[in-house]
Amino acid sequence: VDKVKTVVSDECTTCLSCVDACPVADTLELKSVITRKKISKVKAAFGVVLIFISITGFAMLSGNWQNKISPKEYLIQYKNINQIGHPTSTKDIDKLNAKSETGEKPSHQNGLSE
Repeated sequence: VDKVKTVVSDECTTCLSCVDACPVADTLELKSVITRKKISKVKAAFGVVLIFISITGFAMLSGNWQNKISPKEYLIQYKNINQIGHPTSTKDIDKLNAKSETGEKPSHQNGLSE
C-alpha cells in the first residue's frame, strides 16, 4: 500500500488498525472524500457514534423503533435466551426455508427442530 496513491477496499471497516500497524510512517491515513483533509481517529470515532445516534433517534421519533411483540412474548423469549441461536449451515437454512413455505413455526434452537 505504500506504493499506491489511494486504497479503497470494500472489506474496510474504518477500524484504522492498518494505520497503527503500517511499517512505513504516514503512509496510511483517513481522508474526507469531500475536502480531502486528514481525519483523526477521534473525529472518525465521534462521527460513527453521531451517525448511529442520529439514525436511532430518527427511528425512535418516527415511530419505527418499536416492534409489535407483546410484553408476555418478550418475557417468554427472554427466559429462553440461551436456547435461541442462528442457522449455522446451508442445511439449517434450507430447513428454515422449507418451514417458512409451509407456515410451520421454527423451534427455539437455531430456529430448527432436530
